[in-house]
Amino acid sequence: MLKIICGQNTIEAYQYFLDEKNRLKKAGFEAIEIDPQQFEEIIFWQKDNLSLFSQKKAFFTRNLNKKINKKNEKQKKIIEKIIDDETLILIDFEEDLEKRELKIADKKAAVKEFKLPTSIFNLLDDLYPKNLSSFIKSFTLLSKKIPEELIFYMITKRIRQLLQIKFNQKIENLQSWQFRKLNFQAKLWPKEKLIKFYESLFNIEKKIKTGSAPFDLKESLELLFTYLLS
Repeated sequence: MLKIICGQNTIEAYQYFLDEKNRLKKAGFEAIEIDPQQFEEIIFWQKDNLSLFSQKKAFFTRNLNKKINKKNEKQKKIIEKIIDDETLILIDFEEDLEKRELKIADKKAAVKEFKLPTSIFNLLDDLYPKNLSSFIKSFTLLSKKIPEELIFYMITKRIRQLLQIKFNQKIENLQSWQFRKLNFQAKLWPKEKLIKFYESLFNIEKKIKTGSAPFDLKESLELLFTYLLS
């Protein structure tokens, strides 16, 4: 059995991934973390699980989609075997990847996708200089509905994308209409201001994690917005 957990709502998707691991542990499974590079070895490891007295095993990996090559017949057969084998469990967490982007998506594979509300994308599109009033209003409303950590993650991702466009770097899994939208938004930002924004987000995250921040995450972000979006 292959179960893929994905979606842009990374926080809820990862929590579900952890919950699945705990659920299987309680059900008597040995939870084994494997590197995506090792997924082809699962079939051989499974042979050690055939003994009547051996503990059942469940394998957990992350971002397997990057490892898979659709043209590789060996990999294709192994994935098919994993999907069809009811005694074998492989759970894959795909960080920040939508179902439509999966190379390993299969009708028989179980896919659990965690989507984000449309309002967060509206917020990200409003992220540009001279738009402080509108942005802060949307941010305040949205932070009451979804975790501030998720908003922080999505803002960081958006600023990184805008910087990639400024520096003419390729952005993976980006459709043409998304590029046009990001390209328009990037033109509203001076390059130096984007760099400052990204550096400030990094410093906020570092201070929050080390407990040295004078303000909580929401307050820190509001101060940053006031400084860079006014």
